[in-house]
Amino acid sequence: RVHFAERQLSVLTALCDYAAQRRDFGMVEEHARAILAVDNLREQAHRHLMRAHYSLGQRAAAIRQYRACQADLQRELGVAPSLLTQQLHEAICCDRELPAEITRVE
Repeated sequence: RVHFAERQLSVLTALCDYAAQRRDFGMVEEHARAILAVDNLREQAHRHLMRAHYSLGQRAAAIRQYRACQADLQRELGVAPSLLTQQLHEAICCDRELPAEITRVE
């Protein structure tokens, strides 16, 4: 089960990345929410949602998503979001250019 759950998350992540490249923010939202429903500690999915909300003009929703990410990580692991997630949050709050997402190469 664990193997198939991880495969599902990998496929959803790839679909999310593809939708983001195509600037299809509705699909980004759908795939990122599906990822977080399985594993709410996936920061990249939180960042995808933050970017999608911000790109759709929903700055407050993007900030709320950061706070949800922050709360999940603190509650479950006792850690703060990664530097990349923090930088994205700061850029959204200040209406600056968003930092590039780091994608892993397989």
